[in-house]
Amino acid sequence: MVEHEISRISHHLLVVANLKASLELYSDKLGLEVLQYRRRTDPEQLYAWVGSLSYHLILCEGPTSEPAIGPYGHVGISVPSYVEFLSLHDRLQTNGEVVEPLHEGPWPICKWFALRDPDLNRVEVSFGQDMTEINWNQWRSSQHAQLPTIERR
Repeated sequence: MVEHEISRISHHLLVVANLKASLELYSDKLGLEVLQYRRRTDPEQLYAWVGSLSYHLILCEGPTSEPAIGPYGHVGISVPSYVEFLSLHDRLQTNGEVVEPLHEGPWPICKWFALRDPDLNRVEVSFGQDMTEINWNQWRSSQHAQLPTIERR
């Protein structure tokens, strides 16, 4: 039994081969705010925090051999405005950066498209996928929420 409370997931760290190239995508193109930089000396590593104070990515420059989050894992970026979402999609599509076209499904899937970061990690950009308590409770009471029972060993 857990005797403590975890309030949220705060961050995700990605090891990237080239921090500058990753910042061009996550900050310059997707608009995530750079919160801070940090350098470690043993071993020599450079980090950048991007996102928001409530949830952020830590990009750590270091050796990579394959996408760090595997073929199905991805970083999810939510865009709050549908107009901005479509504008971002069109801009990235024009540049040939969208690798999975615009999709739409029932909540919590909603609207999304995907691209790859410089280290080939999948980045899913979505609109309408925000997990608020109201949305979650409505979804749990719908026919889409028929979750299987999973035995934990």
